[in-house]
Amino acid sequence: MAVRRSPAVAALVVWCAAAAGQEATPVLPPPSARLAPPGTELPPLLTVPPPPAVPILPPAAACRSCPTDYHPGYTYLPDQDPDWSRGGCDGECRACRTTWVAAEVIFGVAKDLGEVDYRKTLGVWFGGGHWFDDARTAGMDLAVLATSDSAAVASAGPIYREASLTLWTIDANLRAELFEAGQWRSTGLIGYRYLHFREQLVIGSALGVADDEARNEVNAGQIGLCALYRFGPYTCETEAKVAVGRNQRREGVNGFGPSGNDVAVIPEFAARVGYQVGEGKWCTFGYRALYLNNILRPGRGETDFFFHGLTVGFEVRF
Repeated sequence: MAVRRSPAVAALVVWCAAAAGQEATPVLPPPSARLAPPGTELPPLLTVPPPPAVPILPPAAACRSCPTDYHPGYTYLPDQDPDWSRGGCDGECRACRTTWVAAEVIFGVAKDLGEVDYRKTLGVWFGGGHWFDDARTAGMDLAVLATSDSAAVASAGPIYREASLTLWTIDANLRAELFEAGQWRSTGLIGYRYLHFREQLVIGSALGVADDEARNEVNAGQIGLCALYRFGPYTCETEAKVAVGRNQRREGVNGFGPSGNDVAVIPEFAARVGYQVGEGKWCTFGYRALYLNNILRPGRGETDFFFHGLTVGFEVRF
């Protein structure tokens, strides 16, 4: 059995050998017996715990109508699918564009069937809507159209005539997609329309001034159809609506005159072509027309009224 020597004993053996004139090989203690300087001892090794278990998550559901070649770092002009924008599904595909806002300036003319010359008018149209879900099964829209002409003055000796008109209408609709195939889509509309038409005719002479004014207010229900086709950066859209309701009308000279009610039919038609200038943004050019029947006008009685013109606008979808 091996005998362990302490450091003091080993040093004593070396000293005795040196005193006897003999060389002695220093005897060092075994490594297990060597002492480390105070404060430098290493702590005992600790047992490393096993890593926590990683939960296995189910695969993420695929995004609806996500183009397989879409990359969130790219900007697509034209959009490969204009109804979808970047975002959604952690940026892996697109989120549905369910809201749109548009505006148009209308450079138009107006007349009734008894007039020979058209009257120049300038109008504006604002519209927008929202789909309640990505599948476009149901949505709503709202539109406002307003137009007027500057006062037209005609003189004949001591008598002069001054005429001006103002027309504005607002309609709100529920809509649902009826058909979609590739780049084609059609949508059905049903809703409500209010129309206000006012025209004033002033006749002056040396004997006095006669102010003849006619007002028409129509509350009507309406139905409509919208068709859309896309190809590349271009869009072609047509929209037709027909409203039928009650026209409350009144004509008076200097504030006095009779009033009455009648049935009014208001068809509206619009067509436009759009060109994409940014992600979800289009410039539009088109045509818009509005027809009124059984409209009371000063100096003409009951007649029809037709307004139409060319449009320039802008649309944003988000």
